[in-house]
Amino acid sequence: MKILHTSDWHLGEILMSQSREEEHTKFLNWLIDTIEKEKIDMLLIAGDIFDTVTPPIYAQKLYFNFLYNLSKTDCKNCVVLAGNHDSASLLASSKEILSLLSIKVVEERGEIIEFDDFIFLAVPYLREKVITSFISNQDYKESEKRYIEAIKSHYLNLYKEISKKNKKIISSGHLTIKRAKKSESERELYIGNLAAIESSFFENLFDYTLLGHFHRPQKIGKSVIYSGSAIPLGFDEAKYEKSVFILDTENLKEKRLNIPTFRKLYELKGDEEEIEEKLQNIEEKSWCKIVLQNEIKSKSFIEKLFKIAKERDFKILAIKYETKEKENQNSFLYKEHIANLTPLEIFKRRLKEEDIKDEKILKDLINLYEKVVNQVEIGNEI
Repeated sequence: MKILHTSDWHLGEILMSQSREEEHTKFLNWLIDTIEKEKIDMLLIAGDIFDTVTPPIYAQKLYFNFLYNLSKTDCKNCVVLAGNHDSASLLASSKEILSLLSIKVVEERGEIIEFDDFIFLAVPYLREKVITSFISNQDYKESEKRYIEAIKSHYLNLYKEISKKNKKIISSGHLTIKRAKKSESERELYIGNLAAIESSFFENLFDYTLLGHFHRPQKIGKSVIYSGSAIPLGFDEAKYEKSVFILDTENLKEKRLNIPTFRKLYELKGDEEEIEEKLQNIEEKSWCKIVLQNEIKSKSFIEKLFKIAKERDFKILAIKYETKEKENQNSFLYKEHIANLTPLEIFKRRLKEEDIKDEKILKDLINLYEKVVNQVEIGNEI
């Protein structure tokens, strides 16, 4: 069988107030064409189908329309895993009707799917509350370690059920592997990233492991693969190609296919002269983030930048000011709106106002805040 591995679509994502609907639509159309061209037998979507647990209606339509179009192809197996951004209950609400189209939705613990020549372990993002019991007043570091051990035990228990069948085993998941390269747009699954899992844990048990969560496509060790996100979800992600992976279960060889770029993102840095020169090479319909390295802020130059953008038919989403000497001390000139800041960024700015000198206290407060946000947004669905 040929398995196409994709993940981290983040349907419904907003980048600096801009909808990604057009890019996602083009990606999903490309994916259907690729499935047909490559004669794919099974599609794996390894989590983070949606960007939030309450995706907009248009994002849900994209998802269901894609699955309907998939059902009309020769690809007769599809596995959808819930990711940390997804609502397990939302995905579960349609799993029975989707099963009529040979689409298996796995939202909570994991399932064993057996084929003629291999066994597939479909494991979603494992929420802490699902696989561990609550212990009051437990230190958050101890809680993380206990959580990771529970994840390992979960995989080991699944392995024990099938280890005597003498078949190839391909596992999946939505989690953090040590040594994986991250981007700026992933949310930490384990606060402080203290407890990521070694790739050797999976290599010692399974023939291949296909994962979601990290947005850079990458292979770790001999057999652990992140397919990466479908489109660049931040300006830093525009630096590398997006891709899907195709795994042939007969010879256990993987092939990487690059996804076309549906909209160019540019992050331009320099002084006024350098920025103006770089803007001459921007493609139409692109989006830009500009970092101005000038001592003096110039309103007239900002107006000039927007005039150039209008003439050349691209958008400037943000303009940021920073000095070359102190690049970490910067301020936004344009589009610094609360909607463009993460909860953590807002919290860190609030902490600065408290003038807390003790670095350990600051670090502990940030770690605790991250954990609360994680539980509220993705860990404790009602």
